[in-house]
Amino acid sequence: MFDGLYSHLLRLEGDVGNRRIFSPWAYQVVREQQMIPVVHMEALDLAAWYPLVWLRDEGGAELLALRSFLTRGEGHAPNALRITRA
Repeated sequence: MFDGLYSHLLRLEGDVGNRRIFSPWAYQVVREQQMIPVVHMEALDLAAWYPLVWLRDEGGAELLALRSFLTRGEGHAPNALRITRA
């Protein structure tokens, strides 16, 4: 379901890898998805902004953040992007 989630991968090496911080806002595909996969370490922070849901299929279960009911991830409050970038 989420193949190709990240479009511009960067190998982390040396000094750059130790300083690099990845923002979910840097990835257009993530910004436009209605549901995005979540790992347990970020679940509590994301739960403050989005409902977390389990998606079950024949392959198992996956924890997801439900970002929007609208296509392309639209419908967020006007200041939501600014707040989550802080």
